[in-house]
Amino acid sequence: MGQLPPLSHQESERVKNLTQCIKKEIDQKGRISFHDFMQQALYAPSLGYYSANKYKFAEKGDFVTAPLISPLFTYTFANVFANILKGSDLENASIIEFGAGTGQFAEDCLLMLSKLNALPKSYIIIDTSPDLVNLQKKRLKKALPEYYSSILWCHEIPNTVSNAIVFANEVLDAMPVELFKYENNEFSQQMVGYDGEEFMLIDNKVIDQRLEKALSKTGILSAKPDYYLSEVNLWIEPWLSTIKDALDKCIVFICDYGYHREMYYQLARREGTLRCYYKHHVHDNPLINVGVQDITAHVDFTAVAEAALNNGFDLEGYGQQNQFLLSAGILDCYQALLKKASGRQKNTLTEGLKKLTLGADFSEVFKVMILSLSYDGEVDLFGRADLSYLL
Repeated sequence: MGQLPPLSHQESERVKNLTQCIKKEIDQKGRISFHDFMQQALYAPSLGYYSANKYKFAEKGDFVTAPLISPLFTYTFANVFANILKGSDLENASIIEFGAGTGQFAEDCLLMLSKLNALPKSYIIIDTSPDLVNLQKKRLKKALPEYYSSILWCHEIPNTVSNAIVFANEVLDAMPVELFKYENNEFSQQMVGYDGEEFMLIDNKVIDQRLEKALSKTGILSAKPDYYLSEVNLWIEPWLSTIKDALDKCIVFICDYGYHREMYYQLARREGTLRCYYKHHVHDNPLINVGVQDITAHVDFTAVAEAALNNGFDLEGYGQQNQFLLSAGILDCYQALLKKASGRQKNTLTEGLKKLTLGADFSEVFKVMILSLSYDGEVDLFGRADLSYLL
């Protein structure tokens, strides 16, 4: 794991307080599922990582997201959104962004849509972090004073919205997962206990039915490895179900890192994809630094596709993020900005383009999936780069 940076006094206090909260729940139940542990570690009110930590992004934080790499990412999506909003099949639509982070995507997207004369009816942000919501509000009020009254912050999709473009960048990877282990020819669900000094994983042979059904699809049972530890996200389908129940028509853009199922659960990946991020240091122990480190897992996009079809969505496309950006016109955005840029700005734009289209992190591991619900318009944004057949 290597040496992690030391905790500040404030971080140490939050770890102590959140540990006590989780320990209390364990004392009452004997042990809790890893999903419940991860839920608390990330989202416990005023203590969880996404509820209390101010600096999650860029140099001061733990990771960097694509909208912070370069505005080219957002401008490319904004052009796609503009074409959809100007079409006749998604009339009077809003844009809904799940997990808006610093607000950078929302700002760049709305400014570009304003230039394209394609502003949505409203821009709705669904975010769980009070600190980030405050940051988003300050940023967007300054950048878009005339449109600001049309930007709404909600805990769920409001019933006043029926048609929408839904955008979720690095949202699914932050959903709590269930951990499982395969050993001695049987599965066990990984639970979390506390031994008086630290959290620990406990094997549970009695597996939740939903988890058991998901495990049967991984292919691990037929492969019978000596040992295999990985994770399953059981909350993708409920998330898509809430979108389906709230909206009449929509197009959903999901950007995240992950694989199709066959690649996700290949035998070579015997330790799973669960990772923790603390001040740009990556490690694989989610049971320490509770509340001050990010815990994340890759996305099984086959599971997303199955959940989407079960909820009546159509799969419009799936592929590598760099291929999507290239097909959707990122080079045109680059050329347009390059004409107005100074020398230093040109270098920054070029570096951003390279990271988004050539860098291994953002071009190979990151995927884009497009879903639609009751939408009759044409959505062909991958062309020959569509990898839906792998799902």
